[in-house]
Amino acid sequence: MKKIFCVLVGLFCVFPVWTSAQDRPVFERLYAAVVGPSPVTLQATALAVGSRTLDSGQPNLIKTLRQYLGRELTYPGGLYISSPDSATWQNASWPNLTLRSLTMSMATGEPKLWLGADNGVLRPFNNPTGWQLVTDWQISSIMDLHRDPFDNQILFACTANGIFISSDGGVTWKNSNAGLNNLFVSCIFPDPKVQARLFAGTEGGLYQSTDGGRNWQQLALPGIPVRAIWREPESWPGIFWVGTEGHGLYESIDGGKNFVPVLIGEESVSIYALAGGGSNRPIYAGSYQRGIFYASSVGQNWQQMPGSERLGSVTCILPLPDRNLLLAGTYDRGVQLSRNGGQTWKAFGLVGAYVRQLVVGEPNWLRP
Repeated sequence: MKKIFCVLVGLFCVFPVWTSAQDRPVFERLYAAVVGPSPVTLQATALAVGSRTLDSGQPNLIKTLRQYLGRELTYPGGLYISSPDSATWQNASWPNLTLRSLTMSMATGEPKLWLGADNGVLRPFNNPTGWQLVTDWQISSIMDLHRDPFDNQILFACTANGIFISSDGGVTWKNSNAGLNNLFVSCIFPDPKVQARLFAGTEGGLYQSTDGGRNWQQLALPGIPVRAIWREPESWPGIFWVGTEGHGLYESIDGGKNFVPVLIGEESVSIYALAGGGSNRPIYAGSYQRGIFYASSVGQNWQQMPGSERLGSVTCILPLPDRNLLLAGTYDRGVQLSRNGGQTWKAFGLVGAYVRQLVVGEPNWLRP
């Protein structure tokens, strides 16, 4: 089960919207990409509802289930939305949509939320379903979806069958696999500081493109599955981190030229999410069954966040430091919220769901 879960996780991304008046993010909607209920949730729910004998080796999840018996626990996959003041989430997409990635794009001239799902890439559209599938049958199992930080018309989608790029706002898509020796690409990261530079995490290591994705070269970690890629926002030539499957965390302090392992928990820890940094703010790493690790903004002295192990497997992290909030999406415990920098956590809805990504933004991102 671990292997099945592991190959489905990759990079998450956060797109805050800034207001000129207060220079802080608009926090009117939370968006969550939900893959669906985890197998652990389904098993524990059946156990809890059927026999009321709550003994499955998942004490923290079972405690949560006791609190939520009688409520919806097995959330189907899809896009869920909530206000920042409520843990009540509503599905805003097609039913039972296996969704792993979200990105805000200006490809159509206005900000819209694009979805990377099992059946392809979708955008808001004026039809009865509210969504339009912009890819054909050849593009499926979207693992990660990003916009180009320098060109609104360019979108990148990585899949279990390679990388696809649209240069015309999602109208047409072309594969871009030249140089990739492994086509299972779990995450893609456009460098926000260097135009046309991309990183891709595959089952066989870390790749780089310096021409917008037309050609790829292996950069590091041959034979190691890569799950997450992140750049410290204010560093130059750049501090980069790469989370791997079963091989821990790697770091580059020379702009991505060389990567070395970082001492973080056990050597075999798997890292699925990276976030944070900038203005002396912490860097966060979400792990498999070990909760959250954190370090200084430049990645020094990594340590496990006390008490975060109860979160289980953390698949995405959304820090909102201007509001003293830290949110975590998990594999089987929904969304978790901390108001004190991770010292304590409480459930924030979608309990039992496998939450792949969290984004904060505006309501009009869903406007057709």
